[in-house]
Amino acid sequence: MTEAEIFNNFYEGMTPESKDLVNSSSGGDFSMLRVSEAKRIISRLIDAKKAYDNPRTTMLHRGSVNAAKWRQGLIS
Repeated sequence: MTEAEIFNNFYEGMTPESKDLVNSSSGGDFSMLRVSEAKRIISRLIDAKKAYDNPRTTMLHRGSVNAAKWRQGLIS
């Protein structure tokens, strides 16, 4: 099985919500991307998910009062 076939199967197995996410992240139709571009987008989404799930960075999400204090060195 080629990488293109693997990514096609991966995409076809996604929920509609997941397809919406990868399509919007790719700026169009994820299933029409080259494998290298698909990998880049999936990698970027994984990195974002890891950062969101990290308790240290969760405290720093936009709009957080603690984020401003942390950036100013007022809390650690």
